[in-house]
Amino acid sequence: MIDDRQFYLSLKFSDVRGDIIKFINQKNKSSGCPVCGARSFKIQEGFMLSPTNNKFVTLEATNDIFPKVAFVCNNCSFIEEFSVFAILRQINHGNSSVRRGQ
Repeated sequence: MIDDRQFYLSLKFSDVRGDIIKFINQKNKSSGCPVCGARSFKIQEGFMLSPTNNKFVTLEATNDIFPKVAFVCNNCSFIEEFSVFAILRQINHGNSSVRRGQ
């Protein structure tokens, strides 16, 4: 059986984009960008992959990456990053289209 990490890594950004934006909008209680105060952000299209060690990693090295999604301030370009795994695990425990087999 496929584990959660493998399942989430198999998803395409386009499969979860709307759910991630909805999740962040529901959780967002801030007054805006921490740098300039603007309240206009855009989602960076695609996942960001950060290595969890000092080695260069590829998508196939699934034990060594930490996927993130980024929102960019439309005014000053400040980047706010969020854990894809944490968001999708929370979404998957609620009502969402990002469920296995759907």
